[in-house]
Amino acid sequence: MQQIMGATEAEVRKPAIPLARIKKIMRADADVKMISAEVPLIFSKACEFFVQELTIKSWPRAEYHGRRTLRKEDIAEALGSEPMCYEFLFDSVGIPREGGDENEMNDGDGGLGDEMDVDDGAAN
Repeated sequence: MQQIMGATEAEVRKPAIPLARIKKIMRADADVKMISAEVPLIFSKACEFFVQELTIKSWPRAEYHGRRTLRKEDIAEALGSEPMCYEFLFDSVGIPREGGDENEMNDGDGGLGDEMDVDDGAAN
């Protein structure tokens, strides 16, 4: 948040992602009536951070495959490495979702939603 609030005047005037495009996307929701001036700037910066993070996570995969060009497959591998964070992008990059129910909490790691045998100490 400090980077956003500490933005230089040049960064505010010329953000990396056009503010008009961000406003248009936001107005696609019929419930959005008013948008304060700083919100598109914050969203623009958030998009920059998101692209930067995906690039940082994808680049090692491209290098591993001996390439100096990021490909869709590299991004898909990076997204698949943290499925809880990036599941909303799976369809965009062709990652199949596990199981039929996308609301299911079973990820097979013994967490919520997994079936487990519990020995309560009672004799049979």
